[in-house]
Amino acid sequence: MPGSEIPSKREAHFKAFFEKWRGKSIAEKENAYIATALLLDKHMDKVEDISQLLDIHEEDFNTWEKYQKRTMGAILFGKLSLDYYLEQLANKEGSEARLIEESSKILGWFYKDLSMWKIPLAQSQITALLGLTESWLAQHSGTNPKQALQLCLDLYLTIKIIQKKVQKDYSSFAGYVDTDALLGKIKHTAEALSHAIKQGQDSQGQMQESLHEGTGNLVVESSREENSVLQEHNIPPLNAEINASVASPQIQSQPEIISEEEVSEAPKPLVEHVNEHILRMLQPSEISISERVHNVISELNILKTQFAALMEARRIAEEAQTQVKTLTNSIADAQRFQESLKANKQYFSELKHENPNGYKALISTEAAKDLISNVNNLENSNYQFPVRVTGRLLSYVSSYLVSEERLQTARQYLPDSWESVCTKAALDCAPSAITQLQDKLAAANRNLSDKQRALALLSKSLADYLGDEASEQQQSRLAETIVHATAEEFTAIQQDIDGKMKLLEEYHQLYEHVQRLHDQLAAIDRYGQEVDEIIRINDGLLNRLLNWLAQFSSFFKTERVQKVENAFIAKQELEEMKVAFNQAVDGAISHFREQENHSAVRAIIADAKIEPSADEIEFPSFEKIIEPARAPSKFSTVKTLFSAAASERSSQSIENDLTGEEQRSLRN
Repeated sequence: MPGSEIPSKREAHFKAFFEKWRGKSIAEKENAYIATALLLDKHMDKVEDISQLLDIHEEDFNTWEKYQKRTMGAILFGKLSLDYYLEQLANKEGSEARLIEESSKILGWFYKDLSMWKIPLAQSQITALLGLTESWLAQHSGTNPKQALQLCLDLYLTIKIIQKKVQKDYSSFAGYVDTDALLGKIKHTAEALSHAIKQGQDSQGQMQESLHEGTGNLVVESSREENSVLQEHNIPPLNAEINASVASPQIQSQPEIISEEEVSEAPKPLVEHVNEHILRMLQPSEISISERVHNVISELNILKTQFAALMEARRIAEEAQTQVKTLTNSIADAQRFQESLKANKQYFSELKHENPNGYKALISTEAAKDLISNVNNLENSNYQFPVRVTGRLLSYVSSYLVSEERLQTARQYLPDSWESVCTKAALDCAPSAITQLQDKLAAANRNLSDKQRALALLSKSLADYLGDEASEQQQSRLAETIVHATAEEFTAIQQDIDGKMKLLEEYHQLYEHVQRLHDQLAAIDRYGQEVDEIIRINDGLLNRLLNWLAQFSSFFKTERVQKVENAFIAKQELEEMKVAFNQAVDGAISHFREQENHSAVRAIIADAKIEPSADEIEFPSFEKIIEPARAPSKFSTVKTLFSAAASERSSQSIENDLTGEEQRSLRN
């Protein structure tokens, strides 16, 4: 790039991230990719009005094709933007960091191999990326409003260029993925980002609210409709039993009428949907079993992240629900306390003792500062009890002797006790305190509505991901199953995913290891054929006679006789080695099959028809099992035999049948 150009604001960071990720030598070879990414970053810098960034024209796409790496440059730009955002996070171990990191990994996966675009896994990976983006929007976009707005812009640009790529190569993509469904999901996420960006432009300080509204547009026609996301998927609100509040009228959501056809099929457990999703990926295809298993492990990592995000959203929603319940009860207690004060039938200290929750509700607000000060004075007065008893007796007697009017007049000239001071202070602050509590309840209800919407969005995203081949009605049921799943079910699924990942990693190792054993068995068979050829050439009638005479005298034990004898010994050793290797293979596979807690994955593997067979041995590193077969003594006679025979057998072309590598290994 010309030296006169002004670098983008993040150019130094992007270059450093890129070189660290790819390595200096590879990064230099991929200069066109980073140059395109920086071109996109400069485009961000030069546009003053954010709304212009959302209006991408054809000439913009042509400009970004300057280095003929527009799509890959955009993918790199998206990854570097995510890495830059992750670098600025204060908590790099939290759920937000995990979402950002997983999104970065997916973009890195596409960047490393462009051919990955044209395999069935590509659609699920892009869908996962979109789902993770929606999860971040719903849960964490308000953590750092300014940085979140920038990341929204970066992801929007990345997704729009990916959309352009899919549209351009529609026909070629159609053979590998459901192009229409993929474009629909891309469009939805782009619209959510666009809406969030527009709202964030108006007020960065209110980024959380704006981004929630943006994500709401993915599943609702109007963000003003209460619980519309939940109703769309037949999902009852999390806080259905506490929709009423003191501050605002109750809004009752009418239950949807479900036809008999819709409820005829009993919902499957959530873990079955996970197993079916894995099984679809393991079905026979053009890619090898090893690659399929590796892809499933990556897929399980994504699922684990999504379930973790969903569990976190559930926890946050439950906390919001608890807050609403607490505030609702506090307002009711405070109102009862206020009514008791107005009745003026008890001393303040007695009311405080009888209705402690009402008192605590009042003093939890800013309006109760004076009340708290007076109560402290009341509680520190040692003479209050006898004075209170005497005062009550005098009041009781005087009420019969003196009219109420005269009593009120007399009270005006008597000094107030701390009891009456506290009562007056409580009556003065109660209306303001209750109003403040009602304001808090209204805010808590709005927060709960946001958390419900985020939870519904995450549930829908996970349902779309797991039910990628399901009908709309089936996906709706799946979303409902996800919402109604208990915390124990989520924990069990997380543990189940961990178990599957561990087992599939063992399976992958076993596949690679036994494949190597299989190759060695094939080499043993080839060496056995060579030994048979040596015996055929050298074991003639004369040699047999000399070998018989050698039993009586060593004089007859010629070099040829010794060679044939060594050949027979080598043949026996090769047979023993073959048996040992076969036992190692069988032992490794049996060990794998006999492990506990693997029944679910073994069933999936069996259903996917990738169990090992005699023709295609598949599957970890069980070094101890095969160690005896690798002892040097097992190869000594074979190596000696081939070394001695190599120089004499060139005319027979026996050595020509071996590869150069095999010849070198035998001579060594």
